[in-house]
Amino acid sequence: MFDIIIVGAGPTGCRTAELISKYGYSVMLIEEHRTIGKPVQCAGLVSWRLKQLLPELPQNIILNIVNRAKFFSPSTSFELKSKKPMYVIDRSKLDKYLYKRARTAEVKLGVRFISFARSKDSIKVKTTKGVYETKLLIGADGANSIVAKQAGLRQPSNRLIGVQTTVSGEFDTVELWFGKEISPEFFGWVVPTGRGKARIGVATKIRPKTHFQKFLELRV
Repeated sequence: MFDIIIVGAGPTGCRTAELISKYGYSVMLIEEHRTIGKPVQCAGLVSWRLKQLLPELPQNIILNIVNRAKFFSPSTSFELKSKKPMYVIDRSKLDKYLYKRARTAEVKLGVRFISFARSKDSIKVKTTKGVYETKLLIGADGANSIVAKQAGLRQPSNRLIGVQTTVSGEFDTVELWFGKEISPEFFGWVVPTGRGKARIGVATKIRPKTHFQKFLELRV
């Protein structure tokens, strides 16, 4: 029996597995995908605090450093400059790095969580590769967490669908675009990754592909 089973080997799951394992607890980390770092579902813009949390972070994970952001609305625009840097990261490499640090836990890739059942002294976790027993179960399986649903926890009601691509061009600052034509519920973004490229995307509840295509035509 494990002390802890963690479902989801993204940054949260891997970091949790690493920290708990250091204290001598037995940890199993379950991930439904066979390859860590895919699919990438992130714009990759993070705070300067990343370096505080991970001072040993390899430099090749940071693609660009920016300290300016431009805000656009239908009626105006302005620019803000940050006193501290924002990092544009290679999210796939970050996931793989955190996964490598979490290898003190027992890891099972390509294993999908199905359900769990509580008993007096343990939790039985059913997966596509068998049933495992644990004292504690952690769901690090994202906003649509199956673990959370089965535990009866309240799920977010304001989910958005994001669409993003990488384009070539002259980009030197982060851009945030607001307005109903861009995204009725959120905004569009431009995140420069350096070397003449940027990630461009939108998130919205309604017709995300349509809004994305319009934004792409507007910006590129």
